[in-house]
Amino acid sequence: MSASKIASGKILARSLDDVGKNMFVPQHFDFSKEHELIDYIKENPFAQFFSSFEDKLQITATPLICANVSSALPSSNAELQAQEFEFYGHIAKRNPHCAAVLAGVPAIALLQGPDAYISPRWYVEEPKIPTWSYIAVQIQGEFVPIENHEETLKVLALTISHMERNEDKPWRIEDTDPKLLEQFSKGVLAFRFRVTEMQGIKRLGQSRDLEDMKKVMQGLNSTESANALKIAAMMQANIDNVI
Repeated sequence: MSASKIASGKILARSLDDVGKNMFVPQHFDFSKEHELIDYIKENPFAQFFSSFEDKLQITATPLICANVSSALPSSNAELQAQEFEFYGHIAKRNPHCAAVLAGVPAIALLQGPDAYISPRWYVEEPKIPTWSYIAVQIQGEFVPIENHEETLKVLALTISHMERNEDKPWRIEDTDPKLLEQFSKGVLAFRFRVTEMQGIKRLGQSRDLEDMKKVMQGLNSTESANALKIAAMMQANIDNVI
C-alpha cells in the first residue's frame, strides 16, 4: 500500500457505482475469491434457500455442507463428478418445498452473518449516517434430489461430521440409536446443490477513513454483543491485511 494511501487513511476505497453482476456488491466491499467463499460457508453453513416453482415462491432454512464429490457421495452423473465442489443439504419430506427439489429447479442459497449496526456516534469524519456492517454469501444453482436411502444417510453423516469436527469427542451417526436413525432418515429428502455461481459481500467499513474505522471498532467492542465483537475483529483483520 502506498504511503499516500496510508496517510489519507483510506482502506480499499473505490467507486460506490461499481456493483456486482447479480448481488449488489460495491467493489470496495468485494468478497469473491473462491477459497474465501468456501471457507466462509464451511464456518457458516446454515442457509436460506429461495426458489420459485409452479408460481409459488418458497423459502426453507437448512444446513449446506460443502464436500468433494470424489471423496463423498458417489454419482452416476459424470458432469457432477467433474465439479471440484458440491453442496449437500436435506429438508423434511413433509415440507412443500420438496416438490421444487424433486423437480430440480434453479434456486438461490443465502448465508449471512455476523452483522452489526454501526452508529454515527462513532464517526469522526463526515458524512455521519447510520449503517450496517455484515458478511453474506449468495449461491446460485440447481437442486439435484437424492432419493436413495443409503446416499441420504451419507449426507446426514457428512453433515454431522462437519458440525462435530472441532469437538474432542465428536458425535458420529453410528452413535445414534438405529431405530431412531431409520425413522428420522426416512423422513428427510436429501439433495445436491449444483452451483452455477457464487458471490459474496464483506461490508466492514472499507469506505471510511482509517480513524473512523478505529472509532467504529471501539464502539462495537463496547457493546458486548457477540456479533458486534466478531465484526470488530474482522475489521481489524481486514485492516491488517491491507496495510
